[in-house]
Amino acid sequence: MLSFVSTEDEYFSKYHTQTQLMDIGNEFGFNLCPILLRSIQSFAGEKKFPLPERIIIYRDGVSNS
Repeated sequence: MLSFVSTEDEYFSKYHTQTQLMDIGNEFGFNLCPILLRSIQSFAGEKKFPLPERIIIYRDGVSNS
């Protein structure tokens, strides 16, 4: 299971969440690209402020089970 949370505004007060099942043996990065793209598109939406200059990804809960 891959869970992803991203902020929706420059004040970090609204969030966009996504979850996706991962196939056994697939690396984290294979599922990350489409989820990250959807998060950026959601952030941009109808807003007129620029996209973020930096994106920070925090990976937690790595397990073999």
